[in-house]
Amino acid sequence: MAEPERISKTNDIKIVVVCGPTGSEKSTLSLRLAQKYQAEIISADSRQIYQPIKIGTDRLSVEDQQGVTHHLMGSCELTERFTAIRFVERAGEIINQLEGQNRNVIICGGTGLYLRALIDGIFEVPEEDMDYRQRLIALAAEHGPSHIHRMLAEVDPTEAEAIHSHNMIKVIRALEIYYLTGKSKTELKKTTKPINDNFKFLQIVLLPNRNQLYKKIDDRVDLMIAHGLLDEVREIYRLPIGEALRDKKIVGYSEIIDHLDGAISLDRAIELIKQNSRRYAKRQFTWFRSVRNITQIERFGSEAFEEADQIIEQFWS
Repeated sequence: MAEPERISKTNDIKIVVVCGPTGSEKSTLSLRLAQKYQAEIISADSRQIYQPIKIGTDRLSVEDQQGVTHHLMGSCELTERFTAIRFVERAGEIINQLEGQNRNVIICGGTGLYLRALIDGIFEVPEEDMDYRQRLIALAAEHGPSHIHRMLAEVDPTEAEAIHSHNMIKVIRALEIYYLTGKSKTELKKTTKPINDNFKFLQIVLLPNRNQLYKKIDDRVDLMIAHGLLDEVREIYRLPIGEALRDKKIVGYSEIIDHLDGAISLDRAIELIKQNSRRYAKRQFTWFRSVRNITQIERFGSEAFEEADQIIEQFWS
């Protein structure tokens, strides 16, 4: 098959995004599309980004990638902090590089914050000011959480309305942003711009039947256990980076760590992995249904190729 025609670098760079909740078979669909359109895949998964953790994040092996180049998977150490801003920077660099090589790009993943930051833009958040933060914590301890929530309402009423008065982490961070920048978080959000105005995105969201998805998630957890998740966690946890793995609080790993610490049985850990994975998928459902300018396909990735292909063929033609 002839390589799909690519647009000139002086025009729009058209990028396909395949996203959806965990277990929706995003990788399966992305692989088939990448093979047809000679595309490379950028991972937008905040867990698969970390190098040592593979089984519990359902990361594709080199063999399973079927010759398709994947970017960012396993590119970060557990001890590193990989933010949405960093994702945007890295993804933007890769997109421009592949455009120069006349390659199509598919972004595949379920981390909504990464995708929103890349597509809609994100403002640079200043570093923390621990002295100011400690003063706010002291004020909250002395006068109660409502006191600093009222402080936020005075400088950023929109953000204050969106945050519960007892959510001290978010209230303090919003006040800290105002203190450090002189602008409210609401103001800063309005000034955000996409990383590149020439990037044009087609967002395909897989939203299969929820009950079927939950069953698939449960079955996948059983496969992860069968494929050695317990040994993977045990091996990492005994290393110096073990505490970093604990601190990341990644579903599938936190529960096994609790088991290794003797807090729960293995059966209970597996039960919790399934439960927490289903809850995570439910939150992703809610997130992706609220995203604007998306194309929803109510199928699993293994069933969605023909429908997605028709849409993408028009987009990339």
